Amino acid sequence: MIKKTAVVLFLIMGLNWILGGGKVLAEGEGLLFYDWDEEIVTASQESEPLLESPVVVSVVTKEMIEKMGAKNLKDVLVTIPGFSFVQDQNEVNVAFRGIYGSSQQKFLILRDGHRLNCRSYSEANPDYSITLAGVKRIEIIRGPGSSLYGDVALTAVVNIITENGIDVDGTEISFGAGNYGQVKMDMVYGTSSDENKDLFIFTSFYRADGQKISRKATDDFSDIPVAGNVIVDKFGDRPSYDVGVKYRVDEWAFAASRRYCAYTSPRSCGGVTGEIYDYEKVRKFTGLGPGLSNEFTHSEWTYSPQVNGVPFRFKFYYDDFYSPINLLIDADTNTHGFLYWRDYNIGLQGQATVPYSLDGKWGKGTFLTGIQTEFMEVYDSDFWVGSGSDYSLLLPGGERILKTGKEMTYSAYGQVKHRLEDDFIFNMGLRYDYKDRRKSGDSEDSLSPRASVIYLLNKELDFKLSYTKSFVDAPYWYRYNSLPSYMGAESLKPEIMNSYQFSVRINKPEKLINRLSFFYNNLSDLVYRDVSVDPDVYCNAGKVELEGMEYELEFKDEVYSLRMNYTFQYLLEAKGYGSKDDMIKNIPQHMGNIIVDFAPLYRENENFWTNLTFRYIGEQESFIGNESTGVYERYDPDYKVDDVLLVNLGFTLKNIAAKDVDLGLHIYNLTDREYYQGGSVMLPYEQAGRWFFVKLSYKI
Repeated sequence: MIKKTAVVLFLIMGLNWILGGGKVLAEGEGLLFYDWDEEIVTASQESEPLLESPVVVSVVTKEMIEKMGAKNLKDVLVTIPGFSFVQDQNEVNVAFRGIYGSSQQKFLILRDGHRLNCRSYSEANPDYSITLAGVKRIEIIRGPGSSLYGDVALTAVVNIITENGIDVDGTEISFGAGNYGQVKMDMVYGTSSDENKDLFIFTSFYRADGQKISRKATDDFSDIPVAGNVIVDKFGDRPSYDVGVKYRVDEWAFAASRRYCAYTSPRSCGGVTGEIYDYEKVRKFTGLGPGLSNEFTHSEWTYSPQVNGVPFRFKFYYDDFYSPINLLIDADTNTHGFLYWRDYNIGLQGQATVPYSLDGKWGKGTFLTGIQTEFMEVYDSDFWVGSGSDYSLLLPGGERILKTGKEMTYSAYGQVKHRLEDDFIFNMGLRYDYKDRRKSGDSEDSLSPRASVIYLLNKELDFKLSYTKSFVDAPYWYRYNSLPSYMGAESLKPEIMNSYQFSVRINKPEKLINRLSFFYNNLSDLVYRDVSVDPDVYCNAGKVELEGMEYELEFKDEVYSLRMNYTFQYLLEAKGYGSKDDMIKNIPQHMGNIIVDFAPLYRENENFWTNLTFRYIGEQESFIGNESTGVYERYDPDYKVDDVLLVNLGFTLKNIAAKDVDLGLHIYNLTDREYYQGGSVMLPYEQAGRWFFVKLSYKI
């Protein structure tokens, strides 16, 4: 199947090449969404043209985010090849190339190069705790990134690049509202007195009551079928927010942020999960209904001098994480569990990038080297269980549900980017991470290499071939918690990914880009719950072997633009990971997007744009119940979720009535299609119907 698909896509790309004529894209022509000559910083931790990135990188610009009407990071990621939404009990989660967990722990999310994933659980959910306000662009490494970033960069790296004060030069305020109780407010402020001083501030708030989808008892697949409502996309117990500042003076910079999101569980989220419940009747804890909330606090100080023309960067940073969770264990008896834990992290990092040149024809390049150390401590946790007003600690005698403890990580990394003449670029990287697990007295280390060869035939054609090895350490939560359903061994090892990628890009005709990427991923030591032993615990016994391809087409002209992508994934082998035949459970084998932006009244008003987004989600294997235990009475290991085509429609109008006043209207799931999505849940959940959102923006 993959060979036939590859042949078809190569023929399409070849036809574009033959019909394109001979004109080469001129330097600086703004024909693309993000010009291939423009700089990115994530793939090599140094500024380089997108064309020279050692692995496949997607870039999403501020303009693209606004036109498609993306409200959070998840909305952006599902338009990128390889990413797909997966349903969780109480979190917003996304998979990349078929790999996901019970939280978003498999790829690294950064903001301006700093890690957003927490330390004790490795999660960073692409929800409303990560604002899109003030985003300049998002750089997405579609492949492992541990050779530079270490832990959690298992499958991909997403780096959110924010604007600088000089980019904003004033105050931008936006207010938005929509059906199902949506309310959103964003504000960004930026100023720059001269080249050496820059201030940028952002704030964002969002809430939504969510959509209540009525279900008959005969349509409910949960263990105790009842009639009632499933709550979809409720973020309303408390407003989600993301507030931050960054300030630069000469070689010194300071940044800080505080962000929070509370997601309400669509169905019950503890014990036998997936039951319908009455939200108005369930117990609230600290104002929170069933679901999970996360609060992150971050601050960093950076010093970036140049010594004899060599740029150095030294960074000291602090992160604090707090996660309270209301678990609805039994909807019938209104039994709840209230769980929370806290951790903090202190880190130091230093790196330098040294340019070099070899004699004669041997080329030139840069050598990057760096060291990093982190101290993490889990210092508090508790768990109450009960019903009505009768609650007690699950573990008596002061024992913590998540054992307190400290861990140290020491890392060193290096990278050589070498250009041989104008055609070949070799990019080799290596990182070593050593973790001292002080709680248990043992240690773990990981070596993460990357080797990449780039052949730039000309601006019309290039090839990239790479090998990378990456890891995500077994989270502290799995190693030291005392919950029977999440209990793991203290000796859990990191999960390891070996990945090979090959891509070819054709820029011909001049306004058209075709890119075809092939990948092979081999994930070993997968942490999963082994139910064959008593008591069942998490262990390193799983594996996933997967191959696939991703095709992209981009076209941008003055009046309209087109982005199209298609992803095909083929499972070769899996153990301890939900699968059937050649498909991964809850992951479509085929998926794609067509995003069209056009200005229908361009001659009369060039500021009025229309967006049409078509998203195809292929058929999925989505078992009802647990494949190992068959816990549901209506257990069905052969259940499938139908494919679906979703359509979003949006309008943006800039400079209306007065200068710097913008209006946006977006309708999501325009045709109100009923569809379902599984994930780390016991059955596929109902998804959102037709939603709309109106936003008014003003710049002072």
